[in-house]
Amino acid sequence: MSSSRAALESLRPKLKERLPPLNALRAFEAAARKLNFTAAAKELFVTAGAVSLHVKQLEEYLDVQLFVREAKGLRLTPEGERYLPEVSEAFSRLRQATLGLRGRRLETVRLAVRPLLCHRWLLPRLPALMAAMPCCHFEIETELDRDPERQDLLLDYQPGVGAEVCSRELFSCEVVPVCSPGYLQSLGLEALDAGSDWSSLRLLHDRPLQGMTEYPSWARWLQASQLIVPELLGSASFANGMMCLESARLGGGLALAPRLLVQAELDAGLLVAPFAGPAPLRQSYFLLYRRAVLDRAPVRQLLDLLAA
Repeated sequence: MSSSRAALESLRPKLKERLPPLNALRAFEAAARKLNFTAAAKELFVTAGAVSLHVKQLEEYLDVQLFVREAKGLRLTPEGERYLPEVSEAFSRLRQATLGLRGRRLETVRLAVRPLLCHRWLLPRLPALMAAMPCCHFEIETELDRDPERQDLLLDYQPGVGAEVCSRELFSCEVVPVCSPGYLQSLGLEALDAGSDWSSLRLLHDRPLQGMTEYPSWARWLQASQLIVPELLGSASFANGMMCLESARLGGGLALAPRLLVQAELDAGLLVAPFAGPAPLRQSYFLLYRRAVLDRAPVRQLLDLLAA
């Protein structure tokens, strides 16, 4: 063996002890939380290809597969699941150490919340929350996988499942059909009731929630209202409740919405609730969290503020 090759071989143990590249670790941590390279890229302000390349470089550096690439997205391997909390904690400690040098210490709290609930309920409350918790950094996302291990708090329409998952009900309100005043006028109607021709209406659906028995879909609402609709024409479905409601506001048709989350639009006349009968369904929203997060004072404080 040549002297140069022998020198290189002697260095290999030391090279293995070096930390992986920081950008590769950041890409892995974001991709592991999102389970999607594109979503991670948006968070890091890079391309999805760059995230994928960094993750591949990290896997080669560690000589460990961290993700299973599937047609519908990513799945962490057992090694990746063990690595993620350690890397996330390391980044959190690094942020806190940096802020400590500046005389501040921020505690990160991660929230996942449905898009409509986020825009219409959480964001209006966020300034007051930030004022009440000046040493807290809020990380808010609207992609829910209902895995409390990935967030500190989930705000969702279903209570938690499992002995270690706790739930607090945020609120409950009636669910009402809403549409734009212009759409109702185009039908030549002032209101809707059991005698209206429901089969001629354009019904707008929140696609990810269809088929989930807890959610008040159009099928459940019509059945609870004792309305028999032989055929529904001109319907459309959307990726989330915000898109569905915006389509209704623009005259796309009739959407179902929790009244509390659309009351501002109803008061402003941007939407109308044309159904004259009693509301047959109600919708509840819950705070979900693991028992373990109650060890952190900022999470306990935020829970109390949100549930107040």
